[in-house]
Amino acid sequence: MESSPYRDWKVSWNAFTNGTGSDLLRGIRSDALGLAATRQLNSALRDLEVFIPVPAHRAAWKGGTNLIVTVYLDDHYGRAGWVGFDLEGNEVKLSLDGPPATPVLVLLRPEGLIRRGQGPKFARCTEETCSGGGGGGSPPPPPPGYFMTEWLIDQSYESWTAGSPEFEIVAWHWTGQWTTTANGGHLPVLADNFFTCTSGDYPGTDPRDWYYNTPPDHNTAAQYGSSGIQILNGNDVYTFPSRPGYPILLVTENDDTPCIEGGFPTAWDPYFPDNNDELVGAVQLNTLNSVANVQFSGDDQFNTNPGVHAWMSFIRR
Repeated sequence: MESSPYRDWKVSWNAFTNGTGSDLLRGIRSDALGLAATRQLNSALRDLEVFIPVPAHRAAWKGGTNLIVTVYLDDHYGRAGWVGFDLEGNEVKLSLDGPPATPVLVLLRPEGLIRRGQGPKFARCTEETCSGGGGGGSPPPPPPGYFMTEWLIDQSYESWTAGSPEFEIVAWHWTGQWTTTANGGHLPVLADNFFTCTSGDYPGTDPRDWYYNTPPDHNTAAQYGSSGIQILNGNDVYTFPSRPGYPILLVTENDDTPCIEGGFPTAWDPYFPDNNDELVGAVQLNTLNSVANVQFSGDDQFNTNPGVHAWMSFIRR
């Protein structure tokens, strides 16, 4: 983990067990119970992310026996009967309320391995396709488009088990209608199956990163050497307000499909068992003018994070 190039010093389970950790996997599979467990995990998930999510734990653990190991698949999984095991095989009860004093190594469902120093990701998507690229520094002059220049989010919207949050801003159009899922949740209906998505997470050591810092800190793109975070490109700025439906900017903390892969957030559906998104807030922008202190509110209709939880400023170039 110390040599990991990824945020939070995460390691891919598949890459590790197919490489330097292959002996570990053979040892697990030599036990009937371990073989059954690995088969079950492999059938349910494409990979796991292995890391120590609490920074103080990462700093304290130097490879000794004071370690708890656990599997954490989602927030539903952790609400009842969640346990880990120490290196002697003893069961240790764990809680989402806070980490124990002993360092915890977590095998987490994939959230996306983000390299430290990687710039913001911007994607322009349709229902079935999505393409995008990595960001760089702040090349002059900045490209035309709609950019976020200041932001404040009131909390991380991430449990201690999952490390740094993965915030996303989605620009899309809503029909004004909802669909009800099989689990009793509610999802909005996109007007034309078009959306753009920009993602980032907590700071690394490179000024190209899309920083959020520790909520609720106030952040500006300028303090990190950037002219702004692109939300819409130059063409979309002209077409976005005129598309059918209500023009919406949405902020989520997204723990399942990264926006760069074309997945529309499922933050409105807290009852969906595999949903780990968190709705931070949304705002309707009928005109894309330069504007300061835009308030993003949760969904009062279905009582999903009601109230104002994010503030952002935007500039049109």
